[in-house]
Parts: sequence; C-alpha cells; structure tokens
Amino acid sequence: MTDDLDMRIITELARDARQTHTTLSRKIGVSDRRRINQLRANNVIMNTVIPNASKLGYEIIAMIVLKVDIGHIEEIEQQLVNFINIRYVADCTGRYDIIMGAWVSSSKELQNFIKVRLVKIAGIKESETFIVMDVEKNEIDWLQNIKGPQ
Repeated sequence: MTDDLDMRIITELARDARQTHTTLSRKIGVSDRRRINQLRANNVIMNTVIPNASKLGYEIIAMIVLKVDIGHIEEIEQQLVNFINIRYVADCTGRYDIIMGAWVSSSKELQNFIKVRLVKIAGIKESETFIVMDVEKNEIDWLQNIKGPQ
C-alpha cells in the first residue's frame, strides 16, 4: 500500500525520472533512498525508456479492438503479446473484449498483420482498427498529477 510520501515520490519521478536523489529529496522534503528502492523492489515504479515511434520508423500507430470467444481471451492475448509490433494488450469492457496497440511502418504492414497474422488466431470473431492521427497527450503526461485511490 502506498502513502502520501510514496505518491509524492512517484509524482516527482513521473515529471522527471532523471533528477538526482538530492534534487528529489529537496522537492519532497524528505531524504529516504530506501523508500525509492522499496517502490522499485515492489514494482510500484519501474525505470523505463519511452521511445518515439515515428523516430524509429513506425509511421502508423493503430489501436485494434477484438471481439473474441469469451473462453479464449487469455490464450488469444498470449499469442498477441508475441508479435513484435504489438506494444499493448489488455482486456477491456464494452462491445469488445481485447484492445491492443500496434506500431507499424506502413499501411501495407498493418494490412499484412490484420489479413495474414490476426486471422490465423482461433477464437477472434471480429476486429476493428483505429489509426492514431496525432498524439496530444502521452502516457507520461497523465502520470504528472497522479493521485492514489480515492
């Protein structure tokens, strides 16, 4: 369970994960390196790099939603996570059962993924693909004002 100090540490690291421990300690008013190490050890926070898809040659970011046979969700997800271009796979509620994010270098590559690879996965009933036109806010931005559970 996290407390207010943990949330302040997380919020500050989300703003700038490269800041020194001294700078972080000054901002939150506490110097407790053990606290940060404990957050990492418990997988509450992780050190990561967030690549810029377009700078790596991926011209298209697509969100793909799937309706699947309900008894096959986990097995389908396990197949999806093995595709190199799939960057995100999750269960969801609503009209669809699975949502995934894909990075591809061209519309031809996306078409190949959908028409050649995706159709081979047993249990998928329907898919719908959304092309991301422009990203106004990324995953780091939404962490800036993180709050604990209410």
